[in-house]
Amino acid sequence: MPAKDATDIEELRVTANQTVQFLIDKKWSKHKALEVVQALCESTIDKLDKHVHLKYCTFNSSKIAAETGRLEGNSDADTRWLRGHIDSYHDFIASHREELAEHLAGSGVRQFLKISSSGSQGGNRNHFYIELGSTADSVLAEPDTSSKTSSSTITYQLRHLPKPRAWLRPILNFELKGWRRSFYVGFPLVVFIVGFLWFGWMFLSREYSQTSNFLLYAVGIYLLWMFFGAYYVLLTSRISDAPWWVIPFSVPSAQLEMRPSIATKPNGVSFRTVRLVRYGADCIVCGAPVHIVKGTGEFKGRLIGQCNENGVEHIFSFDHVSKKGVPLRSNAYYGSSDNRYGNNYKNQDD
Repeated sequence: MPAKDATDIEELRVTANQTVQFLIDKKWSKHKALEVVQALCESTIDKLDKHVHLKYCTFNSSKIAAETGRLEGNSDADTRWLRGHIDSYHDFIASHREELAEHLAGSGVRQFLKISSSGSQGGNRNHFYIELGSTADSVLAEPDTSSKTSSSTITYQLRHLPKPRAWLRPILNFELKGWRRSFYVGFPLVVFIVGFLWFGWMFLSREYSQTSNFLLYAVGIYLLWMFFGAYYVLLTSRISDAPWWVIPFSVPSAQLEMRPSIATKPNGVSFRTVRLVRYGADCIVCGAPVHIVKGTGEFKGRLIGQCNENGVEHIFSFDHVSKKGVPLRSNAYYGSSDNRYGNNYKNQDD
């Protein structure tokens, strides 16, 4: 079965898409095997887009066979047929590892796509799923980092995010183009211009009786910033702490992220997409979940990683681009440990 929270969902999504594109670009002669890989990737991405947890993104052999036009209806025969094509895929990838590694590196992903099976037990059908396999970095022979650096660096991943409430979905995942971009840019400008003109009219006409109304307007602006300010922090930071009212109750923290989309403008520049995400990691000291929170005190104005078990000492920087972080305390212990809390969270959500 897929690892519950050990896989970066976005990296899996990009790796799946880019691997299929690589097979198409190479004009792979095994057309039916290519259809099998495409069916598994598309079915997985479709489930992830519907906020299905990765551990449930598995498919029995008959379903995948049917999606590629095979209608035998015999699960054992379908499994043997499917395994043959999956073996062909793995053989092809093994013979083109360096080319594929370079292709994937161009999209910022570092692992290969592997197709695995849960096996058949107790009369249950075989279930197949995609996962990230051996790293492509070793194929490209990139310089190794020192053991000191690797042991003191935390790696963040995109974690599973429960399906948001229906009425929130339009403002949690949208592309900034067309009327949405105009509204995003124009709304704060209109609010500012109205306030500026109102204040100017009060000053010039000496209608100070309007002061109470203007104060109400100022309070309204403050409330609007409390509810929607995180969307405009994205203009400079590209990531912000999501407001409390958009985060599912079962999730301790989530973020709004603005990243380039596939669609581009006529000048070749990508549009931007705003979406709700959830970054997390495992503490390099104790193994407990690390959540992304707003920094306070000396870390004010930053998003930081905070350990669930020791949020005072086990805190880390957070870079959503590299998905890396380093300890922020210079006088705390960040050495190796016996992973004291890791096993307690192994089989449960963060």
